[in-house]
This record gives sequence, C-alpha cells and structure tokens, in this order.
Amino acid sequence: MKKKRNIVIKDPTLKRLRNNLRMILRKWASAQWNKLHEEQDKILLDESKFETFRNLERKKQEIRKIVEDSICECSLCSAPDKDMTYNPVRKEWYCVDCYKDLQDYYKNKKESVLFP
Repeated sequence: MKKKRNIVIKDPTLKRLRNNLRMILRKWASAQWNKLHEEQDKILLDESKFETFRNLERKKQEIRKIVEDSICECSLCSAPDKDMTYNPVRKEWYCVDCYKDLQDYYKNKKESVLFP
C-alpha cells in the first residue's frame, strides 16, 4: 500500500468475525512455530545436523514475520482485536490508539514524517 489507511469496523458481528479470523492465523502460526521448535530440540544434540537446525530457525522467523507484517496484530502493542491503521512509511500496521500516540509523540520532532 502506498497511502495511510484506517480500517475501522463498527458492526459487532463483523468485528467478531475479523477477530476470529485473526486468531485463526495467529494459532496456525503458533502451532507451526512450536512444531519447528520441537524439531529443533530433537536435532540440538547432533552437531552434524547444524544446517538443518539453521533452516528450521529461518522457517520460524518467516512464520513470525508473516504475523508481524499482517493486519492481525499491532506492531507496537500486539493487540489482535482492535481497528488498525497502516503506516506506509514504516510499512506496518498499528492499532488506532498506538498510531495516534506515535503521531502525537513525533508531531514536533524531526521524525514527524514517519507517522503522517
């Protein structure tokens, strides 16, 4: 996205649906991360499989990045159930409250362009 964008849902049914979909993605990511972590634990004592261990670590990082870069949680407070604002400069999603706080914080600073 190239512009700042607010996603605000007022209908309680749609909010519940949104929150449930976000939780499904987060649970999937958590399950995958745990599965990879268990595989790493099995390999940990075998030095000959160090490269496999590193590949599993990369996969875990990719899964975490999927969740962090998505609209599923705020980049600052990790809240999964709030309306979100996209920051095109930082390419991250923030809950409306955190975004407003960051805008206020940077308002009279040199870095004010970070939060339009």
